[in-house]
Amino acid sequence: MPSATPRVLIVGAGPSGLVCALSLRRNGVAVRIIDKATEPRVGQRGAGIMVPLNTLTPLLILTKIQPRSIELLHNFGCADELLRRGRAPPLARRYHSSDCTPGAIEEFNISPGIEPNPSYPHTNIVLLGQSHVEEILRDALSKLDIEVEAGTEAVSFEETSTAVNVHLVRHGLKRGAHSMYEDASYDWMIGADGARGVVRKLSGFSFLGETRTIENYVVGDVFVEGISEKKPLEYWHMRGDANSTFVSLRPTETSDLFSFIISGNNINHNQLSSNEEALRNCLAETMDLGSSLKFKNFAWVNRYIPNIRMTQTLQTTRVLLVGDSAHVHSFTGGQGINTGMQDSYNLGWKLSLVQRGLSPLSLLKTYSEERIPIIREMLDRTTKILQHTFSEQPTEPWNRDNELLQLGINHRWSSLVLDERKVAEDAEFSEYDFDDEEKESSTVDPIDAYGGNIHGVLRAGDRAPDAPDLLELSRSSQSTRLFNIFTPSHHTVLIFSPALSQLPDIVQLLKRLPSSVIQSVLLRRRQEVPMLCNHEGVTSIIEDQNGHAHNAYTVDDQYAVVVVRPDGVVGAILHGMTGLEALVTTLLTPIMDAASVLSDDDYDVISNPGLGSSTTDFGSSPAQIVHEPPPSQLACDTFDSVTWSAHDIQAYVRKALGNTFPTLPSIETTKRVHALRLRQAKLSLPSVYLIVGVHSDEQLQSHGCITAFPYIERCEIVRHCRWVDEIIIDAPYVLNQEFIEKHKIDFVSFEEGTSVDPSCDKARLKGYDAMKDSST
Repeated sequence: MPSATPRVLIVGAGPSGLVCALSLRRNGVAVRIIDKATEPRVGQRGAGIMVPLNTLTPLLILTKIQPRSIELLHNFGCADELLRRGRAPPLARRYHSSDCTPGAIEEFNISPGIEPNPSYPHTNIVLLGQSHVEEILRDALSKLDIEVEAGTEAVSFEETSTAVNVHLVRHGLKRGAHSMYEDASYDWMIGADGARGVVRKLSGFSFLGETRTIENYVVGDVFVEGISEKKPLEYWHMRGDANSTFVSLRPTETSDLFSFIISGNNINHNQLSSNEEALRNCLAETMDLGSSLKFKNFAWVNRYIPNIRMTQTLQTTRVLLVGDSAHVHSFTGGQGINTGMQDSYNLGWKLSLVQRGLSPLSLLKTYSEERIPIIREMLDRTTKILQHTFSEQPTEPWNRDNELLQLGINHRWSSLVLDERKVAEDAEFSEYDFDDEEKESSTVDPIDAYGGNIHGVLRAGDRAPDAPDLLELSRSSQSTRLFNIFTPSHHTVLIFSPALSQLPDIVQLLKRLPSSVIQSVLLRRRQEVPMLCNHEGVTSIIEDQNGHAHNAYTVDDQYAVVVVRPDGVVGAILHGMTGLEALVTTLLTPIMDAASVLSDDDYDVISNPGLGSSTTDFGSSPAQIVHEPPPSQLACDTFDSVTWSAHDIQAYVRKALGNTFPTLPSIETTKRVHALRLRQAKLSLPSVYLIVGVHSDEQLQSHGCITAFPYIERCEIVRHCRWVDEIIIDAPYVLNQEFIEKHKIDFVSFEEGTSVDPSCDKARLKGYDAMKDSST
């Protein structure tokens, strides 16, 4: 349960920032998202696909959403609306001369369609203006009770090892309204404020690259009336060449609104981008589509000069970058908006696990590790396409094997993925008698971030394929597909039928983990194994009716366990239990160290120490190191216990649970404060989910207790304590078994005066209670 107070600040509400907010919120993390602009952006904007028509014709801009991004948006429930509002690229019509006779017109498909298949349900681009993409994302975010704070600007900030202190200005949204200043502190800040934003600049990130002054464009959107075509919205009009003047006029999803690009050596870019009348005349004279054609109002106009730059990392200590804040490039290739959203898709689930204390901080290092090679490759490809535009003798196609659809983008090199099948293949290959140099070069795969051939052998780090025609046996035989099973908040363990013999061990491992972060799916071929609809511990049991899932994941008898990450990437291809345990231990170290405490399903096991409860496991687990800020000198002078190290407290509690109490400095008997005991609880079990109950004023009065603070203030005091995960505002004065079972409580520390019902199982509560009694 995330705190009501956001601990993550996202600066910038473009597509990258909005996807990041969606991902974090879907993972249970409260966020705040701000944007300097007082109104949503308008226009197509976004980068686009480029098609070289000949050596004199520049590549053309489409605002497009790539198939991989459509899959991303499907995971957030936005794809249907995007497909409904978007459109396919129109048929292009290029005029070879000033007249419009049939011989002077060339028609062609600027982006030929690719037939979808079971593994790839989305194989074609969708054109939709960035303003409409943002609108869809904002609506999805609003359903999660998060609104973009428009007119709010981050002007400066200070980053420490544990927080980011931000100075904000909230500009009045109404004319004449005064600005308001605000200081706030967050655990993390994400820069999604674009290439000119403040976050990257003030954080000290390098931004190396070049500005291509040789290429200049004037781009924008304009309302057009009177096009003399019978069906003008079916065509994308082009005329001219790059040696003089070239104009492109493309219909958008909005009636009568056309997106334009103007380029060429005869163009006065400064004048056209600042003088609407000159711009209208240029469009009318160059297009020459008939006297009835009228160029009306401009939705937006901009002079575009390609910048090709990127940061060398995506993170400082507490500041992370996504989208254009971290990389800018030529609009050629249509990668921009898509790459930025996928940055956020990669970051969101990782940051949420770290913020919730479920994964180590080191997990965030894989964000740069995985995304930087992809960004570097994207810059290289889009720059080559830009150069190809003006090449006198282009020698190769720019979109070989449909690489720019981004379906081949992968993380095969990542330290976070595990591919036991590939390891076995490499080991077998290494047995052949090569000389040392040839052996080394043959077993080390070079990084190929874009993949290219999307029909090759599936590897860990690749995009996870879809599979339709699945029958969900565990839920009233509903029809489904893998893309409807995957979620942005869960790792999904696919257990194919060849691994059935390992199922009991796998289920026992997964039961130690919270169902909020991991789910399991047992997949069988039609009539391959007996019905297991009631198998305890498996989230879903699926019949792969036509074998699409088994085929897509190249399942064999040896490697039949696949882990799919929340961002739709294959995290592991495994032989079985051993590899799965290694992966989970790496990814979710804090959970594995205290798994039974966090489990959603093992209350009965925990409540009986003889069955291997958290009390039993705790005694044999190594001491955990928990980072905390140093106490102030005043706190050290006032409270003895703040000088206890995490190791001291963990050692103390271990012996306390065994009814042997070591001799340590006693906890102060006066001026006892809540925060000290909460610290002791959190440090003793570093990954414990710490719940604090607050009694009402009426409860305290009925039991003759006096408090210095009223109820609401006590709730707020506890809420702001860094150790607390959840507050129960109506906690009973006398704890009973029903309350303890409802909240799955393992240990209880009592304030003086409170008690526990005699019928409760005291064995599970002895730890902290005994520690308290021994030190007062």
